[in-house]
Amino acid sequence: MTEAYASEHLEEEIDEQPYTIPPNPEWKRLTKAELKAEIDEANAEFERGESITLEELEKEAEQW
Repeated sequence: MTEAYASEHLEEEIDEQPYTIPPNPEWKRLTKAELKAEIDEANAEFERGESITLEELEKEAEQW
């Protein structure tokens, strides 16, 4: 029972963590047009086969 209680509170804490990390002040908000352009480019890259599998990413991450 205590494990379920602790697990529930840990999940809440993890969910809140991204909000405590301040964004980079150099970042700017994207306009709708910029966001659409980035999404379109990402889709085009995928269609061209310019993507990697999760396994390839994990293998690459080991080299970091």
